Amino acid sequence: YINYRMNARALKMRLRMRLCARKFERNRIEHSARRQQYNERKIQDQTEDSVKRRDPGIQKLARSYNKHVSDMLELIRRRQAPRNAVAPLPIALKGLFNLDVDDNIWEDIGLNDDDDEGPPPWLSSERVRKGIKGILLRDRSDEELRRLRHEMRAMREWMREEWELLLRAIDGVKASGMFLHSTFVCQYSCLFFQVT
Repeated sequence: YINYRMNARALKMRLRMRLCARKFERNRIEHSARRQQYNERKIQDQTEDSVKRRDPGIQKLARSYNKHVSDMLELIRRRQAPRNAVAPLPIALKGLFNLDVDDNIWEDIGLNDDDDEGPPPWLSSERVRKGIKGILLRDRSDEELRRLRHEMRAMREWMREEWELLLRAIDGVKASGMFLHSTFVCQYSCLFFQVT
């Protein structure tokens, strides 16, 4: 089991390095595609060919790693592995070259020497994962509450300015003799501001 684990760790590290190198070559292709001159087009074609040549080797490496993982699972099932041994997660060949943050390529569960006590709680315990989600939800709620309080202060300030403008307008109308109309506007505005 230890031999399989060490080989699987070495394969995974090599696979990561080759996937990252491939990603950087793809970036080089994408950047050079923007500047299409003759010499740059030639370099781009060569880079594309080298990337395509390496793809089968990378896939073979991933299949070899997955074979080691299945052998480790079998040893664990037959109880020929150390107590509390955890097999690493296999790598999905579909989407292997995407290098997403959540891919199993970045997880080293079951490959390190300190894994004998089991996977970390954030990965193995559903209660811990729910707790983390709860904390994140609370943090988002607190952030939303701060944003709403700020918005409420801004609305109150706006309301105060509008009310002062309305009172000045009513005073101006009273001075011009249109008192009845200004009283109606004031009462209507008071109702509006009470509702909002």
